[in-house]
Amino acid sequence: MVGIEQIPILRWKRRLGRFYKRFRLWILILLGAIVVGFLATPIKIVWDIIKGIAALLWPVLDNPVGRVVFTTIVLAIVAWIVWWRFSARLRSLVGFHALDRFLDGVNHMVMGRHRAGIACFEAVIKRSKLVDLETAMPAYPDMLDAARIKLAECHRLEGDLDQALRWIESVREKALPADLKRVLGEIRALVYDAHPDLREEVRHDEVQTAAEADASNARLLRVLRERADGKENLAEAIRVQKKLVRATPRAERSKARRDLAVLHYRRARAAEDDGNRDEAERAYRTAAKLDGFDLPWLRLGDMALADEDLHGALDAWAKGPVLPALDRIRSLLAEGRLRDDADRALILQRFPYGETLLVFAERFLEDGDTKRARNALAKLESLGLAGPAVDRLAAGISRKEGRPEEAARRDVAALRSFLTDGRL
Repeated sequence: MVGIEQIPILRWKRRLGRFYKRFRLWILILLGAIVVGFLATPIKIVWDIIKGIAALLWPVLDNPVGRVVFTTIVLAIVAWIVWWRFSARLRSLVGFHALDRFLDGVNHMVMGRHRAGIACFEAVIKRSKLVDLETAMPAYPDMLDAARIKLAECHRLEGDLDQALRWIESVREKALPADLKRVLGEIRALVYDAHPDLREEVRHDEVQTAAEADASNARLLRVLRERADGKENLAEAIRVQKKLVRATPRAERSKARRDLAVLHYRRARAAEDDGNRDEAERAYRTAAKLDGFDLPWLRLGDMALADEDLHGALDAWAKGPVLPALDRIRSLLAEGRLRDDADRALILQRFPYGETLLVFAERFLEDGDTKRARNALAKLESLGLAGPAVDRLAAGISRKEGRPEEAARRDVAALRSFLTDGRL
C-alpha cells in the first residue's frame, strides 16, 4: 500500500500546511503590507479628491441654507438611484395590484354586486395614473380599456346611463383586439338602446350595427326582437327570433323556440283578424310544429268549425290542450250540434279521457236523462276518476232521482275536495 510520504504533491502540501499554521500571523501581516503598498497611491489620490471636494463644499455646509440645499440634492440623487434600480419592480407591483382589483371587479359583476364592481374598476383606473399598465403588465395590455368597458356595463345595470356613456366614450377602440371590440360594441349598443336622450334612429342604427358585427350575440338579438315587437312588426320579430334560436345555447333553446312559436301564433291571429285566412292557417300550423306548442290547434279547429267541418274541428282540437277542447265540445252539446250516438262515438275516439265521459254525463243530466247520466257516472267511477266535479255530478243525479240525503252527502264530498286541493 502506497503511503502519503511516497506521493510528492501530497508530501509538500502537508509540509506547507504545517508551515502556514506555525507562521499564519506573520504571513497575514506580510500580505497586508503588500496590499497596502500596492494601494497606497490610489488611496492617496482618492483621499486628495475627497479633501478637495470637502474644501469646495465647506463654504456651502458652513451655513444652514447650504446644508438644506446639499441635503435635498443628496436625497434626490438617492431617490433617483432607488427608482432607477427598483422602478421595474415597482411598476410590476402596481400592475399586479391593478390586475387583482380587476379580477375582484369581475367576480362582483358575476355575483350581481355592481356597486362593489364599480369600486374595483375605478381602483384600476387610479392605478393607471401612477404607472403605464400596458408596460407594467405586458401579458394583459388591454386591462385599462377592459376596466372602462366593465365600468360602463356596471353603470348601465345600475341605471346610470350618463356615466355608462362617459366610460364607453373613453375607451381607445382602435387599439382593442377583436374580442374586446365585440364586447365594446355590445355594451355600447345596450347603453344607446336604453338611453332616453338619444334619437330613436341613432339607437336603432347602433344596435343594428353591433348585431351585424356580432351575428351570434343573443343579447343584441333580443334587443332587436323587442324593438320589432314593440313596433308590431311581427315579420321582422320572427326573422330575428329565428337567428336567436340558432344563437341560444342548446340547454336554453327550447324556450327560444317556444318564443318563436308564440310570435307565429300572434302573426296568425293578426292575419285572422285582417281576414287573411290562408296566411293565418299557415302561421298556425307553423307555430304548432315548434316544441309541442299545441294552442294553435284550438284556433285551427275553430276555423274548421266555422266552415261547418265538424270532423276537421274535432281532429284539430284533439291535438290541442284537452280542457279547452272539452269546453268547446260541451258548448256544441249544449247547442245541440252533437246529438246522435255516432257523434258521441267520434268524440270518444278523438278524446279517450274520463273527462269526456264527464262532459256527456253532465249533458245527459241537463237534458233530464238521469238513466244515461247514472250509467256514465258508473263508468267514471269504475275508471277510478274522482274529484269535486264527479261528486257534484253524483249529487245532481241523486237530487233528480229524489234522494236528497245522498245528494247532500255528495255535495259535502265535493266541498271537501275543493277545500283539500286548495281551490277555495
